[in-house]
Amino acid sequence: MVYYIVYKASKDYKNRSLIPARLRVLGCRQINKTFWEFDKEKTLEVLKILKENRPLVLKRVKEVKKRLVEHGRVQDLGSLIVVTFKAPKEKKERIRSSIRRTPCVRLCRLVYAFYQRHSQLDPENKLVDAQGLATLIRELDGEVRLIPKIVVLNERSIQKLVEETRQHMEKEILDITLKCKQIYDKCIRNECDHKNLTEVLRKLRSQYVKIKRKAGFYNSWMALDLSKDLMKAYKALLRLRHYSLREKVVA
Repeated sequence: MVYYIVYKASKDYKNRSLIPARLRVLGCRQINKTFWEFDKEKTLEVLKILKENRPLVLKRVKEVKKRLVEHGRVQDLGSLIVVTFKAPKEKKERIRSSIRRTPCVRLCRLVYAFYQRHSQLDPENKLVDAQGLATLIRELDGEVRLIPKIVVLNERSIQKLVEETRQHMEKEILDITLKCKQIYDKCIRNECDHKNLTEVLRKLRSQYVKIKRKAGFYNSWMALDLSKDLMKAYKALLRLRHYSLREKVVA
């Protein structure tokens, strides 16, 4: 049975080059950067090499598994489609921008995992899925590989991925809240004209709608409740919108 592993690259340059060499001696096959494929019987040896690099073990299964959520806590992320890619340096920012709009989990650099039953949680197809991202990468002259029916083996690893996703989303939502407050303060100091305010407000509202949609997907997939953070961002947007309407009336 084929297993996969991702790990955090060492900050020490010598160790960074030593780890791949050791993995190759074991017969492991490098797919992309810190994403490797290996045979099940090599698991203990691989984990020993990577014990200081936060390894995460995955395996491919025969059937598509559903996510499992019990008592408000995700026990199993279900089957995933892993997307790993290489792209021209000048195109990577566009790809990263697209990834920020997708409900996925970052496994390591250039390797992301999507819920395989995406359409069940996004029936109106408003979010980019694994196939959509792969199409974009190819259009940007990148090389991409999709590996379906992948599961995360260790529950601790699952919780780690969920927590990292939560932190990432909280940061995204907070960014909108802070931007709204900063712009509102500028307006109060008469440092922002109405035309600029209207344009900025339009962009922030569009950004909020996208993040809210993504947060809903994460809530269904891995029981992430981001409603309090979203409400703070919504109130900040609403205050800015009310100010904009008042200025319009005055003008």
